[in-house]
Amino acid sequence: MHSKTTRKKGGTRFITTPARKKKPLARWLKFLAEWDFVLIALVILLTILALRAWVFLYAHVPTGSMVPTIPVGSYMLADRNAYRSEDICRGDIVIFHSEKTGLEDSLVKRVIGLPGETVTLSDGCVYIDGELLDESDYVNGKTMPMNGRAEFTVPEGHYLMLGDNRTNSMDSRSWADPYISEDEIKGRVFVIFNMKQKYYYWVG
Repeated sequence: MHSKTTRKKGGTRFITTPARKKKPLARWLKFLAEWDFVLIALVILLTILALRAWVFLYAHVPTGSMVPTIPVGSYMLADRNAYRSEDICRGDIVIFHSEKTGLEDSLVKRVIGLPGETVTLSDGCVYIDGELLDESDYVNGKTMPMNGRAEFTVPEGHYLMLGDNRTNSMDSRSWADPYISEDEIKGRVFVIFNMKQKYYYWVG
């Protein structure tokens, strides 16, 4: 039972009832109501961090090595788990990291040579096991050899990578060890966007 207090005003006596004390649950619910926006923001942030760590890979391309497919300054998302259920295919755009490149940063290139294939560069074109590879949909410029090497036999479990901008790309043609292992491939690019150029490309 709540106690009552009296107070006197102008000679008249009033009876008042003290305010009901809030229970712990009520105080906690009020706190949540006041801080719900903080909690929502925190959940969103944690979700983004989790997706980036285990599902998606976010990358920026500051160079023109993949022009015209990827304009300079573009951003992209890659699927970290794409190759758990699918094979790496010729034409895939992938993000990989390898000490063979001599760079600390990851690179973005297109898969050209598959395990066991012989890739030959001749007359500005690419040949796979002696057959001309049609690259008209994406290549920019002629594919010329670098360091005097025009033929590559891709080992098992490895891949040959080339940039789409063949006259301005440091790729498998320029590395002492030109082959990227499957373990070094971090993800398959599935969307490319460039806000300044209003460019958006969903990679098929």
